[in-house]
Amino acid sequence: MHLSPQMEALLHNGFYGNYWVRLTAALSFAFLMGSIPIGPTVRWLFCDLDPRYGRAASAFVPPLNALKGFVPTIIAFHGGGEIVGLLAAFACTLGHYYCPWRRFRGGRSADLMAGIVLALSPPAAAILFAFWLVGTVSSGSQVVGTGFTAALLFFPLWVFLGAPGALFGIAAGAAIALRLGVDGQTLERL
Repeated sequence: MHLSPQMEALLHNGFYGNYWVRLTAALSFAFLMGSIPIGPTVRWLFCDLDPRYGRAASAFVPPLNALKGFVPTIIAFHGGGEIVGLLAAFACTLGHYYCPWRRFRGGRSADLMAGIVLALSPPAAAILFAFWLVGTVSSGSQVVGTGFTAALLFFPLWVFLGAPGALFGIAAGAAIALRLGVDGQTLERL
């Protein structure tokens, strides 16, 4: 890609061209994107207008949660490399699960992780979707399917991204499993 001389000078000056400034900006952007409370925002936007929109509006929450994980991760991954992408994914996950706008009680869904994994490695996302489908269909519960996928999250990331991807998969899988327990959705109800 050819940049204009002004853009070239801007990217390579002492401040904006500094790696640590770009890394800090990427991680801050990822954390802030992850901390957007999609569910309450959609509820506030649509359900306060007319309560009949509640069920239809809730259909937007999972794709928007996935999108808020996908956007900062793909930007950091393609702009700074694999390690920066994984760090941005971790920052986004922290922002989602420990949202500062909601007294550090954040989302409880795994939708964000679907967007993050799709940004990091589409083949790994396809494998994890197959894991989720097998777990959900065989048990008849989305909670069990999500727990099964969380337990195996590290494996496809390890295959396609190596050891750093596996470490992220272990941390993210543990976070999802903890959130499933906090959510009150236990296996005893099956």
